[in-house]
Amino acid sequence: MYLIFYSNLFDKSNIRKVEKSLSNATRLDAAPIYFISQHQAPTAERRTFITDTSVIFAAVENFVTVALANEPELLRNEATQRTLRKLTIDYVNFCKECWVYCSRDGLRSEPLQLEADHYRKLYSCLSLFCVLYLPENGLEDAPVGDELMDWLNRLYVEPSTEEADHLSGLDRPWEDESFWSFLSRVILRGLSKVSAFFLGLLSGHPSPHLQQLVEHLTPLLTNHPRLSNFVAERDFAVASRRWKEKVKALRIELDHVPEDSREDGFDNWWERLSDIVGVLEGRGEVLKRLCIELGADWKTVSIAWSIFIDPRLRRQDLPDIVTEVLEEMPPDPTNLEDALHCSLFLGKPTQMLSQSSNLDPWLAAHVADIMEPLELIDRETNDSGLSMRDFYILSYAEYLRSDPGLWRLTVDYMCSCGAVGEEMADQVLTHVPLRLSRLAKGHELSEEESKIRSGDLVGVLKEVNASCFDHRREAARRTVCRVRRQPHISETRSSYSMSSDCGADFPY
Repeated sequence: MYLIFYSNLFDKSNIRKVEKSLSNATRLDAAPIYFISQHQAPTAERRTFITDTSVIFAAVENFVTVALANEPELLRNEATQRTLRKLTIDYVNFCKECWVYCSRDGLRSEPLQLEADHYRKLYSCLSLFCVLYLPENGLEDAPVGDELMDWLNRLYVEPSTEEADHLSGLDRPWEDESFWSFLSRVILRGLSKVSAFFLGLLSGHPSPHLQQLVEHLTPLLTNHPRLSNFVAERDFAVASRRWKEKVKALRIELDHVPEDSREDGFDNWWERLSDIVGVLEGRGEVLKRLCIELGADWKTVSIAWSIFIDPRLRRQDLPDIVTEVLEEMPPDPTNLEDALHCSLFLGKPTQMLSQSSNLDPWLAAHVADIMEPLELIDRETNDSGLSMRDFYILSYAEYLRSDPGLWRLTVDYMCSCGAVGEEMADQVLTHVPLRLSRLAKGHELSEEESKIRSGDLVGVLKEVNASCFDHRREAARRTVCRVRRQPHISETRSSYSMSSDCGADFPY
């Protein structure tokens, strides 16, 4: 007797419900339970994405297996971390390529299973994970602001090109109500060249005070010290202190502007400029207030903090700043992508995995696979014999089972998860569809059936045999050969021998 339920494979609460629903005559230990996947089988671009990224997964597994044998504490080995970073970047690039492909509507003849925005989310989360947890060698303890700002500007373009085109085409752009907010957003994003261009438009402003202040502010922005421009952090720190002294001088000059000269009939330009200078001075309260007024989110505040308020902020110190920012600017509770980013910023990888499984089981599985050798999650197994990594990979493998054609990839993922995964893989191997039904009397073979019986069937058996060999599943191989050969042997005895494919033992 088989009991089949639509449910999560590891959901114990549902198993308890099943136990209660069984009658006294039918006990749970006498009734195997099989769970049917709720996922839709992957199609088109999704299938390509799955198969391409499985190659990286195999490379990670091979590398980690060898590395663990030689250096159990992977984080202490720079060469190992460099390789893991490269493989993770390969995942990031695949997500980006799929995002770009799905965005090109005119190049596809078939409908998409998942929209381009889904792959953009995968790209944003994986690339942020790489920035925060897999820095380049030598930058583990370096300030993180530049890398985070680069990530933010690549993923979330702000302000828009349309706004820039609109303002740059005006003769008196400061009369537009969006000018100062646009300029503030550009400066907060660290776009110094764009900032300099729009500050240059103020050369025609009627206030001589503003014109003079802009002449001093522009070189400050264009010469803002960035870590990437220095060989040593010490040089960066010295340059930052000298730069801050120049900002203080600008503040003194700004405060000397007479009260009656601080407006131009359209806006109080002095207050607008004062907020900008306040951010450059490193005043956190000004940064948060300005971002709230501009409608910016917690990510923008946190990253701008690492550029203007504390330019020497390290990765390990980032959670404290983010926690403070979140008190006034909480993440969007309806936005799963935002929640994932928040968990990464706060240094909560376990929480991130739980959330990412809701976004895409692919993401949770492959990030968990990288997290374990980096010692970001526990390797210990629970009562079911699964580690956290194994749990998410097997959940992903169950998703792959929605497509029988992906059985070999399913087995590859399962066999990377210890004894529990190998037992599950045996069930997949012994149930690969071979279509070995007997012919009814008088039934004529169709063209497809003829192909199967003339050779394609042998090819499927060879693949099953090869998969069993690769993963050392001798018992499963013998079961497949014993069960699958009997219904067909009488029809194919004259054309080929099954023993040529399934007879020999593995050379263990």
